[in-house]
Order: sequence, then C-alpha cells, then structure tokens
Amino acid sequence: MTIKPIKTEEQYEEALQQIYNLLRTHPQPNSEAGDELELIVTLVEAYEDIHYPMSASDPVAYLQNKMLQNGL
Repeated sequence: MTIKPIKTEEQYEEALQQIYNLLRTHPQPNSEAGDELELIVTLVEAYEDIHYPMSASDPVAYLQNKMLQNGL
C-alpha cells in the first residue's frame, strides 16, 4: 500500500477510483483495507477542501427558497 498526497486532478480521480474499489470489498474497520480506505478518504477530503471549497449556506436564503417552493 503506497499512499501519497493528492496534488493533481488526475491523482484525485485515481483516489476516487481507489475508494470505489475498496468500498466494493466491504472492508472491516481496523483491517489493512479499512485503514487504507480511511487514509485515502482523508486525503481526498483535504484535496477537496482546497480545490472544491463549499461556501457556508445562507439560512435566510434557504428559508426564502423553501417558502417560495411551497407557495408561502
């Protein structure tokens, strides 16, 4: 198991594929595969925090949108 930091979009896509492949095996927590999955997910989250940041939602805008959707 060689795990490296994710620095490029290509590495990011490869990491997502690794996660998919590992999830298909249903790894047990604290097993080698389970630990590998946890590490890769952590690296993907770190990459996403930098390259795909999510802005905080505006609760007032959310309520206004819901009210509009429900005709209120």
